[in-house]
Amino acid sequence: MNRAVVVAVAVITILSGCGGEGQSPAPQTSTVTSTPEPTVMSSLSPTAVPTPVPDNPFEKEPIIIGIENPTNRSYEAVIREAVNYWEQTGVQYVDWMGDFEVRPNTSSPDLTVEFVDTIGPCGVETGENQVGCAPVLKREETVDAARMRVQTGYTNASTLMTLKHEFGHVFGLVHGEEPRKVMNATTVLNLTTRLNASERAIPWKTDRLTIYIDTASFSGVNTATTEEQVVLALQYFNRGRGTVPTNLTVTQVETRHRADIIVVGDTLPGHVASEGSVYGRSTDTDPALEYYTNATITVDLPPTHEHIGYHIGYWLDRFVNPDEQSTPFKTTDPGSRDDWWREKDR
Repeated sequence: MNRAVVVAVAVITILSGCGGEGQSPAPQTSTVTSTPEPTVMSSLSPTAVPTPVPDNPFEKEPIIIGIENPTNRSYEAVIREAVNYWEQTGVQYVDWMGDFEVRPNTSSPDLTVEFVDTIGPCGVETGENQVGCAPVLKREETVDAARMRVQTGYTNASTLMTLKHEFGHVFGLVHGEEPRKVMNATTVLNLTTRLNASERAIPWKTDRLTIYIDTASFSGVNTATTEEQVVLALQYFNRGRGTVPTNLTVTQVETRHRADIIVVGDTLPGHVASEGSVYGRSTDTDPALEYYTNATITVDLPPTHEHIGYHIGYWLDRFVNPDEQSTPFKTTDPGSRDDWWREKDR
């Protein structure tokens, strides 16, 4: 809005005259001409003062934090707590600070906190032990958006510790800087309790298993017989027979490195006809495996040709259903191993 101001200028007229002593003053005529000074008009308009750019890498406030979370677990409160830590306690250490708002469902966040199963590569650092990854943002840098990744599966206290650490990076801090308790490169974290492999419908991380038969290790055994036995065993499982989950598939592959399960022939001690070994990962604090990653079935040499499929089936059954065996594998009668796949109730 413009505002006009009128300034009034006063014009003063001075009247003057002259006369001699003893003389009658002659009438005089005085004409005074005054020239009024012009009226001065002043138009004043407000001068726009530029809004200062916030002194942070995003050059805006508030800085909106979004959340990408594929799980049904809520992380909003723990993110707010991590931000509050730096705003209230850690502000003396950081390279910059801003005004933050956590909006979990925003479509255009400035900083996204993404919760993931695994971190993957993070800058120059790699490895399975990483639980978080965030950019180190200095005050003089400018970014449009940034992303932080945090691994899921940890307790709230451990997740909070990870978030504090990663927000420290966002605020410009690197490993080893103060506060060192937060910015140490390593720390002890606790995993949440997870289902053990034996408690899962499928104890593997995938429902599409692959199997490799090391036929060269079965010396003296006809290859065609071995292959026939393998086919019978795999058909049993792929049809969801017995206690096998119906969504499980087992496929034979031609190379060892592509296989989840490897079958070999070897000489076993005593009267052991076969043995199985399974390996996996424990992702919580108890020693039990949470899921299987690979397994080996060893069949004693020389085997009874018709029993190779039985031993493969027996151990596959144990590997996919640790606590409940299918009917064909409950008997210890060697005679039942010849045609174990044929009975209707199996």
